This record gives sequence, structure tokens and C-alpha cells, in this order.
Amino acid sequence: GKYENKAMASSSAGLKAEATSITEVRQPVLVISKSGPENQYLGRAVSYEIKIGNKGDAPATDTVLTDTIPGGVTSVKASEGATVSGATITWNIGTLAPGATKAVSVSYVPSTAGTVSNTAKATATCAEDVSATAKTMVSGIAAVLLEVIDISDPIAVGGNETYVITATNQGSAQDTNIKIVCILEDSQQYVSSSGATRGSAAGNTVTFEPLPNLGPKAKATWQVVVKAVKPGDIRFTTTLNTDQLTRPVQETEATNQYE
Repeated sequence: GKYENKAMASSSAGLKAEATSITEVRQPVLVISKSGPENQYLGRAVSYEIKIGNKGDAPATDTVLTDTIPGGVTSVKASEGATVSGATITWNIGTLAPGATKAVSVSYVPSTAGTVSNTAKATATCAEDVSATAKTMVSGIAAVLLEVIDISDPIAVGGNETYVITATNQGSAQDTNIKIVCILEDSQQYVSSSGATRGSAAGNTVTFEPLPNLGPKAKATWQVVVKAVKPGDIRFTTTLNTDQLTRPVQETEATNQYE
């Protein structure tokens, strides 16, 4: 603001004199904001925009903007003019005139699920430091693959066939409550079952107890042994369901049974 200072002199002879000096004090005032997505999927880039401005009445000289790279991220990218040293990205903005703004951007690819917290800070001569933080919740995606194979195709009537069922979580989040159900045709007879969870047969249906969870990139296998009782072009059908699926996955394996 403006400061007024008065001085006055007088003598015993009645002489007087006075003078006034006005000083105007100006200051740069930095403001900063940071925006980005509240949620993102694992494996995708999280991008943030950082805006810095000077709402003061004096130029902000030697303005420097820094951004701290959060842990657990890869593929760091920043807009033009940035330099990266260790875990810090720096933009040398220079002089920011009163009322002026500057925008930069930065993006990261999170390598783990959880909350990514990212903070930017700005400094300038004769201005108070300012900072802004943005947080993004990073979630994984479960993606299950079902595979079914027969071991001894073709198989003679009277012999046993083994079906191997494999569930693979190809995604980046945990699958839960994995349920496997197998359907036999009338030309086959249930013999036994084994694997990641216990199975039981009722008529032509083999049902395995649910597997509580299957982590990212993990596999689980089950086996069903049947006896060929009639010749034919057989279809062994397996259905998989999990808490993350909106509809079941079905796989059919063909087996040639002959006499």
C-alpha cells in the first residue's frame, strides 16, 4: 500500500517548514492450483495440470515451479521447459507480471494400486511460497482367462479322460469368489475331481467349492476325471464366475470317444 511520512521543523523566531514523502509498497503474490483425475486404472497415465499466477501488484521475479515425483510411478513426462533431477521436476518461469498466469503439465504411470499424492510448489523473489496437492485413487482391473483341455483325446470307451481346468487372472486387481462348474454329457460318467478347491458331483454336474481369491497374474487349476461309457463327439462344458464378472465365462472342450 501507500505510506505517507511527514517532517516538520520550527524555530523560536516563529519560522516553520514541513515536508511530506509518500512511499508505495508493492509485492508479488503467487497463487497456484493443481488439477487431475480423482480416479484412474492401474497401467494408465495420470496427468495433472499446474497453474501458477501473480495476483500481486509487482512482478514476481526469479519464479520457480517444482513438482515432486511420487513414489511407485514410471514413465514420467513433463511439459516443455522442465528439467528432471532425482524426484523433482523444475520449471524456471522467470518473471511473472502482475495478473499473468502460466500453465504446465506432468503425467505419471502408477505401478501399484493405491492413492497417488502429487505436490507442486512455487517460489519467487519477495513472494510467499505457495503449494498445491492433487490426489488420485488408482485401482486395478481383474481379467480372468478360462482354459480347458483334455489329456487323452481320443479315448476308447471304457477308458478314463482327464480334463484340466485353468483360471488365470490376467488383470491387475484381485479376483474373488471364483466358482467352477462342469457339465458332463450322458456319454460320460464322473470318476473323481481335484485341484485348488474340492469338487463334488450331482448327476451330470460337477461343482467345485469357491476359491476365495486369485491375485493378479496368478493361476489356479482343477481336474475332472470321467469314464467314457458310449462312443460319440463329446462336449465337456465348464463355466466360471467371479465377483468381478457381470456374466459367466464358458469354455467347451471336444473329446472323441470311440469303440
